[in-house]
Amino acid sequence: MENILLACLAILSPVIMAYLTNRYRRQEKMEDYARQDLVAQRAEEAAKKVATVAASLLVSNERAAEATAVTNGKLDDQKVQLGVIHTLVNSTLSAAKVSELNAYLALLALMQDPANVDATQIEATQQKIDELRILVSERAKQTALAEIQIKAGK
Repeated sequence: MENILLACLAILSPVIMAYLTNRYRRQEKMEDYARQDLVAQRAEEAAKKVATVAASLLVSNERAAEATAVTNGKLDDQKVQLGVIHTLVNSTLSAAKVSELNAYLALLALMQDPANVDATQIEATQQKIDELRILVSERAKQTALAEIQIKAGK
């Protein structure tokens, strides 16, 4: 009887081991599938969050682009306005310098009577006239350049 028992144990032992091994492997596979499902679910949730954030960023970028366009338009308008102001101020100052030049020319004409004026006064007045002519010429060039820049800025 011992032999029969040993024979039964020898026959059943590998079958029982195979059953237990297969059961353990099935349990491991089920746990692995559950882990993979959990990872897939988390990845899907993360993808949804990323999509939401991306959509939000897209809307923010569009708003920023619109605001930038408005700001650039305002800056262009201000640039033109500043150019106009510069031209007006420059032309006003140029007109004042031309008036000053004309006054010195009139003064020089009056100084031509040598009885009333000495030569140093005539020379100083002539020097001031030369300086004013150069200044008026330079201001005319600057005004022309500013007008070209204003036109180019439009």
